[in-house]
Amino acid sequence: MVEDDLMYSTFLEVYENHCARNDREADFPITDFKEQLNQAISGQISPEAVVDLRLQAYNEITKNYVSDGIFSQYMYKTLLSGNHMWAFKKQFAIQLAISSFMSFMLQIGGRSPNKILFAKNTGKIFQTDSHPAYDANGMIEFNEPVPFRLTRNMQVFFSHFGVEGLIVSAMCAAAQAVVSPKQSQHLWHQLAMFFRDELLSWSWRRPLGLNLGPATSGSSMNPADFKHKVTTNVISRITKIAPQSLSEEAKPSCIPHVVVRLKGKLPDLHLIYNSFESSSHTFFHGEEENAVDPPQSVQRGVTELVEAALTPRNLCMMIQHGIPGFKP
Repeated sequence: MVEDDLMYSTFLEVYENHCARNDREADFPITDFKEQLNQAISGQISPEAVVDLRLQAYNEITKNYVSDGIFSQYMYKTLLSGNHMWAFKKQFAIQLAISSFMSFMLQIGGRSPNKILFAKNTGKIFQTDSHPAYDANGMIEFNEPVPFRLTRNMQVFFSHFGVEGLIVSAMCAAAQAVVSPKQSQHLWHQLAMFFRDELLSWSWRRPLGLNLGPATSGSSMNPADFKHKVTTNVISRITKIAPQSLSEEAKPSCIPHVVVRLKGKLPDLHLIYNSFESSSHTFFHGEEENAVDPPQSVQRGVTELVEAALTPRNLCMMIQHGIPGFKP
């Protein structure tokens, strides 16, 4: 059920409001983008140069037509005071992080501006048409260049500190909570309920000419094949970006009891220990014998996803999926 709330708006409404205030045509950037790519459509340039042409058109549009402060100006005019802005940013950042994490985990694409609603008073986010697409083998089909929607306007609104602080940290915490051994059974049951209905509906929607295997034909489904699909579609992807806690066999005996008790609260505790061990080795044995690599950030997996979502080279490719990356 969807409750009508006047405080909810879409990113598309924010963009259209900006165009109306400045007497601009809302669809002009898309039209101009396609006109600049006429050479690629007609085959006048090589496929290698198409990406550069897209990037050039994207940079020109973002410079002349669609600025990166549209959403910020809208919220500054909507909220009453700085206290409201601070509370909204904090809640909105966490909501956006969890929403983006869910989009990545379930590989949900098609996140156009009109499908993302946010509450102007609370910062809560609601997404419509939030379901994955499947290929002929029942695996999630996702071919968009960005893992989730995080545009320039969002980056400017939250600033670098908000993106690297609130959003990355919240996504990192969500990923670790999902892959936690204590939550593995709960996660499996939730995903099983979600994907069973989705895969059954997918099998019924397949064309009659395609051969339906025994694993997905009719109303029955092979449990082993179903578990493989869920594991491949979701769990294996989250494990790659979630911080890994310290294993029992790698637990150093020289760490005090207080630090050991923090296991589970400090992700990648072995990175802290490696840094301590490296410093001690350098102090006692000299720098020439220290071949230990510097510790990596526990948030590096999520940070790479955020960088991919904000890269102009990826955003300029989104219009071919019907999602202009230069809009809020």
